[in-house]
Amino acid sequence: MDEKKVRITAMTSPEMCIVSQWYVQNYEVYHGISTSSSKDGLSFAQRKQKLLEDICEDLVRNGFSKRTPEQINQRIKDTLKTAKKISALERNEETKTGGGPPTAIAAAPHVRIVIEGCDNRPRLSGLKKPLEINANATNVPSIQSASNTQNVSNTQNISNIENVPTTENLSNTNTMDVDVIYEECVTPIAEEVDVFPSATDDTPAVTPLSSGLAGKPLNSPPRKRRRSTQALTDEKEQVLQLEAERIQKQIQNEILRSEVLQQSMENKRQKNVLLCLQCEEVKAKIDYTRLQIDLARNDE
Repeated sequence: MDEKKVRITAMTSPEMCIVSQWYVQNYEVYHGISTSSSKDGLSFAQRKQKLLEDICEDLVRNGFSKRTPEQINQRIKDTLKTAKKISALERNEETKTGGGPPTAIAAAPHVRIVIEGCDNRPRLSGLKKPLEINANATNVPSIQSASNTQNVSNTQNISNIENVPTTENLSNTNTMDVDVIYEECVTPIAEEVDVFPSATDDTPAVTPLSSGLAGKPLNSPPRKRRRSTQALTDEKEQVLQLEAERIQKQIQNEILRSEVLQQSMENKRQKNVLLCLQCEEVKAKIDYTRLQIDLARNDE
């Protein structure tokens, strides 16, 4: 008789945290990164499969549902995808100019474990490449502003480019120091600035400004700065004052409404008293009429 299939429950937050901790501790094994040959004789795929099976066994030992290696692998991929997005947003907030401190990005606990454990790993932050920059060179042409570069011809741009010292000249010069600055592949300078003009393009080449904002467009609007603490405090006080006035008006309206209701109840009470008096008067008339009838009968 076939075994009845049972639907697997969704993975809880403690389970995903355990999986994230296993991934951070075995980052090289999962991605097949190794600086030396494997001593156990297993291939990278076999070691990754064994790692996924160990994670499944650890979840069972901790009292969670039984999972398959494929499910664990898919969960790690989904967590990595989310961690990359949040890490990119955090780097974008940190590199913004102005506007106060960077905005905190909310992340799930298992995603935060991956971000903090693999912050400097290529799978999360991307590869980095070296870029040689001459810090003390004196015969490098000065970088013009964006408005002046529109009036420069292609011939002048090519002559300026030829005067730039090459890497070999920098290495042979004793008075020049070369610093190696690492920049992320996400914003390479070579893709942002076209120094060499094309043969078919008649427009002059545009060089970046020397303000250190190579990663931002020249015509980007300035970011709005946050208001001062005093301005925010004054605004909060005004809001609270308006709220207090609104509540006071509401209380006055409720008092007037209660007075109107009380007056209407008093009018109803007076009407009831008047009706009672009228009833008593009618009753007295009836009694008087009966008395006259009785006297008339006695006279007869």
